[in-house]
Amino acid sequence: MTPASRTALLLGRVLRDVVLLFVHGVVLVALGFACRPTGSIGGELLGPGLTMLLGGACSASSNALALTTTSEDVLAPILNSVALPVLLLSGILLPISTRTFRRENA
Repeated sequence: MTPASRTALLLGRVLRDVVLLFVHGVVLVALGFACRPTGSIGGELLGPGLTMLLGGACSASSNALALTTTSEDVLAPILNSVALPVLLLSGILLPISTRTFRRENA
């Protein structure tokens, strides 16, 4: 037992993840500005905010799932059964250039 509340302990873990994502986002935006971006400044500043929001939601749901399962052996297959289809359906594994796609099918 600890004198700290459970809510504070969980919120601390989620905030740690959000702050880490914020630092990564600031570094990436700074590197982007160093390379003279062609996009809008508002979009580049909105990116870390959306990343923190999505990362906080994923962190909170992962902690909630970990609390409901009774063993680490149960948590890993559940997370992998969600992460693998999301990765495959995201389009990240598709070629960037459409010319490559046309050459293969021509």
